[in-house]
Amino acid sequence: MRNFLILLIIIAFSVGCTACTEAEKIKKDFSDQLQSIGTDRYLDDHEFVSPADPPVRITMDRTLDFIGTVEESRNIERQGGVGTARDEARMSKVSHLFGLPGTSGVLKEGVVIRIYSLIGDPSLVTFDSSRNWIDTGIESGNINILGDEYRYQLYTSSRLFPDDEVDILTAKGYTVPECLLVKAFDKRIDFGNKSVLYIMYFEVLDAARCEGMVEARNASPEQKQFLGAFVKRSNDSIRFSPYAGTIGVVTSPEAASSPAVTQPAVTEQPAPAGDITTKLETLKGLLDKGLITEEDYERKKKELLEQF
Repeated sequence: MRNFLILLIIIAFSVGCTACTEAEKIKKDFSDQLQSIGTDRYLDDHEFVSPADPPVRITMDRTLDFIGTVEESRNIERQGGVGTARDEARMSKVSHLFGLPGTSGVLKEGVVIRIYSLIGDPSLVTFDSSRNWIDTGIESGNINILGDEYRYQLYTSSRLFPDDEVDILTAKGYTVPECLLVKAFDKRIDFGNKSVLYIMYFEVLDAARCEGMVEARNASPEQKQFLGAFVKRSNDSIRFSPYAGTIGVVTSPEAASSPAVTQPAVTEQPAPAGDITTKLETLKGLLDKGLITEEDYERKKKELLEQF
């Protein structure tokens, strides 16, 4: 009898391990298949390239030094979940840092492109991280860039860089400023809003200017003029262009409260028919396995067909 019980325990453990292995395989396959249908993004010199969702190239001012890329990944747990394993989902972060040193190595100005991505449980949605680094919110709203809607924010920050980014800045000889003025764009991307793309231009602020910042609607004429000049510099430092087509430039608004984007004429380069067919088949496979929703499937299918 005792031997029989031991045998049952061994069988149960083996089945459990097999299930765990299969679950890990599904997660890896899901991640690999997402990349195969065009969600992989990369940095090419001073240009951030996103082939899809959104299909855009973001070019930074080439006078800025490339400081480095920081990658981080950690397990997360769903709050209040029942039977939730620690490896049910992972949050990853990739940051590309550009900047110029000022007096005594203090980071004078720069650009950060940061992507938070959630891999795992399809029911989870990436949270809004920007609230963690905003000190004084000056202005926010929505803006259309090349046919995609982004949120824009103007704010001051004393904690724009998380610890891993501070480490690389310090290692490269930069001193992190105590206060920054930031113009940021962000957009939820990928299936089910599983990722968030942040594009942030920043400049150092002196202590008096930093403490005196208020919401744009309450700003003095002098402060509005200052903010307008800053927004113009930010728009001159970051250029948006379609992934396949001619280059378009973010224009310089007259005031911080009126950001504007010029929509250039775009000559799309159609994707090869065979490539589109393969991606559509992969997409349908993800839907059939229940790894994406019907809404995600229809949205991505439309994007792929528009490339044809």
